[in-house]
Amino acid sequence: MIFDLNVFTLVFIAVFIQILIINPLKGLGSIKNRIENKGISETSKIGLYKSIIIWELAPVILILFTIPFSDFNFQNIGFRMIKFDQYSFGNWISYSVAAVYFLSFIYNIYSIFKLKGDDNLRKQNAAKLPEELKLFLPVTAKEKNVWTYVAITAGITEEILYRGYLFFALEIIFPALSIFMVFIISSIIFGIGHLYQGVEAVKPAIIGILYGLFYLVFGSIYPVILLHILQDYTANFLFDETIRHSG
Repeated sequence: MIFDLNVFTLVFIAVFIQILIINPLKGLGSIKNRIENKGISETSKIGLYKSIIIWELAPVILILFTIPFSDFNFQNIGFRMIKFDQYSFGNWISYSVAAVYFLSFIYNIYSIFKLKGDDNLRKQNAAKLPEELKLFLPVTAKEKNVWTYVAITAGITEEILYRGYLFFALEIIFPALSIFMVFIISSIIFGIGHLYQGVEAVKPAIIGILYGLFYLVFGSIYPVILLHILQDYTANFLFDETIRHSG
């Protein structure tokens, strides 16, 4: 492939700065403000969610803008049909990863229905979460409506960024990197992007590793996008007004 490396590299640098520096700092600053103010109004939280949507979309729009100026396309960033085990990891590894994917998918659906119908379970889950994360998640009906769009946006844009684009761009700009190193780097960056969750950021880091494995095994971001949206959407069922400050 022949690339206009000037455009491609500049866009990569811009995207890299946003997802590695700007987004984590904005998230940490937002969490700090909410803790200091001991809460956040419904209007402010909805405004925060809309801001998240915009900041999630910005780097993806920039990446898509690059396509006409470089010799790459949507397939290069993961928009392709599933090609199982394209890296030949071996049957037992690939099928194990696929099994984890389907179990995760089923578990998230189960969690939604279970949380939706069990107030005690919601309270138990709420009590386990750190206060800074409680202040971020949706509680009211209006917040949950907007959060649904956050979940959809994050599921699509983050998989384009952290899986489709980073896997592709890192291999192009740093051809000496093995696919294993690309996988590790993208997973670390995904974890850094969720530092605003405090100690809970360990969970997104682990999820980032799993999502990277899913992408490598399936060879497509479609199934990973679907699971990511579902995972984020479950937050709509963690709280209601009666347990806003539970735990």
